[in-house]
Amino acid sequence: AAQAVTPPLFKTHCASCHGPASDFARQSLTLRNGTLVAKASGRVVAETLRSHGGLASEDIAVVVAALTRVVAETGAQ
Repeated sequence: AAQAVTPPLFKTHCASCHGPASDFARQSLTLRNGTLVAKASGRVVAETLRSHGGLASEDIAVVVAALTRVVAETGAQ
């Protein structure tokens, strides 16, 4: 249900380089103390998106929330 009401920002801004959100989240992201971070670098995704991906500042929280939900749903570690 959450996916149906979430704007397709990942698809339009990120998927051409990172592939499907579910694959990207499972392989590359994890939650650390409730914060979404990149597995490889440990960088906070919300901070990274300020200068990566071309998202408007108001869209960063939407993408982070969607990816956090995907990480939780896929059981990414």
